[in-house]
Amino acid sequence: MPPTTQRAELPSLPFRRYRATPQPVTAVQLTETEEVPNPHGAGGSYHGEPGAWKIIYGVREDGSQDVAVCAADVFERTYEHLGGDRYQKKVGAGVEAARLETPLDIVTTEGPAHGEPGDWLLLDANGNPYFNHDEYFSARYAPAD
Repeated sequence: MPPTTQRAELPSLPFRRYRATPQPVTAVQLTETEEVPNPHGAGGSYHGEPGAWKIIYGVREDGSQDVAVCAADVFERTYEHLGGDRYQKKVGAGVEAARLETPLDIVTTEGPAHGEPGDWLLLDANGNPYFNHDEYFSARYAPAD
């Protein structure tokens, strides 16, 4: 897999700080390598290594699971345990994000991803980039200022 896209390689975008609006999710720590559907990939998938977390946000309009993979260190810094397999983003958890005006291809820690105008480019707690669709981002984040 190609190296993860670094911030210096990203186009100049108006990044702002956003805070998470905590919402419960189901999450399990991977014990073996797993591929999960990537809504921002060209028919691809996210690649999760043992130790990473698979997060299940719910069900998409098409009936498929809304799933992502998160590196263990980022998950531990940004999520709190609610009990069982339920977690939510910590109240103080924040990201830097910018809305795309043009298409963009990047390599996330889980694999290649493609964003379209209107999608959001986010930087996780380690500065690694990933995308959210506008509906998802708007429902889960608010400006930090």
